[in-house]
Amino acid sequence: MTRSQCKKMEKLKLKTVLYSLLFAGISMVGFNSCASSEETPDEQPEPEESILLGKWEVSDERAPFSSFEFTGDKKYIITQHLIALPVPESGLRAAKADGQQDYIIVSFGDYSAVHEGNTYTLELSEFGTITIEISGSSDATVTVNSETFTVNKAEPIDTSEKTELLCHTWNYTLSGEGADLLGSGSMTFTPAGTALDKSNESGAIGEAAWEWTKDGKIKTTSIEYTVTMSPDGNWEDDISILYWNVLKLTTSELILQEDDDNEIERFEIRAFR
Repeated sequence: MTRSQCKKMEKLKLKTVLYSLLFAGISMVGFNSCASSEETPDEQPEPEESILLGKWEVSDERAPFSSFEFTGDKKYIITQHLIALPVPESGLRAAKADGQQDYIIVSFGDYSAVHEGNTYTLELSEFGTITIEISGSSDATVTVNSETFTVNKAEPIDTSEKTELLCHTWNYTLSGEGADLLGSGSMTFTPAGTALDKSNESGAIGEAAWEWTKDGKIKTTSIEYTVTMSPDGNWEDDISILYWNVLKLTTSELILQEDDDNEIERFEIRAFR
């Protein structure tokens, strides 16, 4: 393959990789651990831990954390605000405008938990220890480094059998029309509508929202930040939306195909548990 062909293939990969990964620089993502190959598909949480499962959203929008999420296969997802705008060539840092979204750090890995009543102490791989005190089915407080945040549990997007099959961590390979293997990694879907993709090659984590469409496709939506400065001095972002045909979905296998009329840029994801 010539150098120009290699560059073209790499550009294509970065453009269309699952969930439009928030690559380093502008989007500062976390680099954390992935799914263990020793886990079994039928692993279930202990009954007393079921109250933990779901996405806990932080009430105070000014808090450094956006949400804490815990899945049935012992994964945690934490999103953090990060107001760290790049310095342009002028040397002046652009101010964050009202309504402009913060950059997000995504932390992802495995967790273990012990509890006394409704107070849970969680050990999060590569993050540390946090405490959650649950006061009701949807109300709790989360303590991180002696700082406490009020959180509320988000409603799941639906409770169908299809969603239950999908919502796990999957190990995948990514290939394209007329191309060899383009990448591999793990992806996680949660009942609260969170989708994560972690690349084995770069270690980067991409975060998106997902939902079912009326015709049974999976729609993912993410924000990809660019380095282009708008005339008013603010950094621009771009909404990326992808649709995926579900070719196969079982307890142990998931096959997705990007719903794209462009045969050259159509990708297929084969994932296993």
